Amino acid sequence: MVVSDVSVPSQIILGDLVNLSWTVTNQGAQNIEDTGSSNNSPNYGDYDHINNKSIFANWLDYVYISQDEFLDETDVVLWTPLANTESAPLNSGSSYTNIIEERLSLDENQLNQIGAGDRYLIFAVDGSKSQPEIDGTNNTLAIPVEFIDNGLHTPIYRFHNQDLPGTYLFAAEEERSNIQANHTNFYEEGMAFKVAIESKNDLIPMYRFQSKIVPGTYLYAGAEERTDIHQNYSDFFIEEGLSFYVYGVGEGKGATFYRFRNSNSNLGSTYLFATGAEAENIRHNFPNFVEEGAAFEAVI
Repeated sequence: MVVSDVSVPSQIILGDLVNLSWTVTNQGAQNIEDTGSSNNSPNYGDYDHINNKSIFANWLDYVYISQDEFLDETDVVLWTPLANTESAPLNSGSSYTNIIEERLSLDENQLNQIGAGDRYLIFAVDGSKSQPEIDGTNNTLAIPVEFIDNGLHTPIYRFHNQDLPGTYLFAAEEERSNIQANHTNFYEEGMAFKVAIESKNDLIPMYRFQSKIVPGTYLYAGAEERTDIHQNYSDFFIEEGLSFYVYGVGEGKGATFYRFRNSNSNLGSTYLFATGAEAENIRHNFPNFVEEGAAFEAVI
């Protein structure tokens, strides 16, 4: 099996939506069949009498990011989709196409291992080597690509104030540990997004304010809104300092997060950031949260 056609962008950005496709063709004279993963697994052509259906072949294609065009243990696996075959075996001369539409996510160790710059995406057909082939040396294809690290590595966690339902706090690792140890009224809901903690080109700062009217509720604001709060709303909010750096709306370097204001007047002004499916869910099912627009871009 060989990769006979690919569609790859010239640049891929950490946290950005990546669209890839590749076509795999069986150029051999034999059909590619499923030999099973164990002695008890059925081969293609067997019949599953319990479920009353034929046994179809399956395998995984691997997509790696690499510092060179050669596949080895230093490369990082990005995706492992199931081969998109509509039927099995993959007959001689037949093809299938796999498509990836996902955000590029790497942890800190992977980033340190692969680095940014001119890199390669390596497509490895049947990356787990589950299929017997006469010639398995032509199963990979390396495509040059520029990998851009946008610097958004630091996880920010979201906490729900159980004493004031519908109010939220966003915290990095050190503050997260303190909240878990000393403020059990705040329930952690998981990682919200990834940010930068140092200023870099094109990043914008976000500042945190706590409400003076309803302590324990928070507002996060960019530089312009921060100035407005100091000038016109200093009786309502006290600034707690710089929280993190993110990309501005429209940069196209991360997922767009929207700001929602809890309209419950008993809570003062308290806010929630959400993206994707959660943002849609809030719009359709939680009318008490009023959308105020796109706030920033971050990695998820």
